[in-house]
Amino acid sequence: MSVFVLPEGLLFPHVEADGVTGEVSVGRLRIRKAEQSGSKYHTVAGSSMTPLCIGLRRTFPVVVVESDLDAMLVSQEAGDLVGVVALGSVTNRPDEETFRILRRVPLIIVSLDSDPPAARESRQWRPTAWSSRMSPGHPARSAMWNTPFSTPRSGRSSSEGSIRWPSRTGA
Repeated sequence: MSVFVLPEGLLFPHVEADGVTGEVSVGRLRIRKAEQSGSKYHTVAGSSMTPLCIGLRRTFPVVVVESDLDAMLVSQEAGDLVGVVALGSVTNRPDEETFRILRRVPLIIVSLDSDPPAARESRQWRPTAWSSRMSPGHPARSAMWNTPFSTPRSGRSSSEGSIRWPSRTGA
């Protein structure tokens, strides 16, 4: 039995189920470190680096975010409206299975962090980058979400910063 020490912080297990046998395994363990020296996250050796996907359905738009924490928040607040893909890093790309799903969704909403690396990497999500790889009958559609959400210090109302605030309601 091996013993190893993990840094203190929030633990994000990426649980995967085998589609044939139904066996469940932990594909990735990431920890958002309490102490922010160096990298924010520690990924346990041997972990898969496939994106975290929550609630992906062919008929739902998909929100692409950077971190697992962002994905869990979007899923909590709007999981009945959208699926979510967490890349883990702006430089990561979807694996084949995730890409196969993304090719068929009606809309990809890109909501990466608002920092220079995310701005550079967001070009890969523009429709022109996807058009040659989309499924027939599914034109490339993506939208960039670059408006930061409000914080308690911003002075804006909490509903204005809500993920549902810009959504159209009614028929």
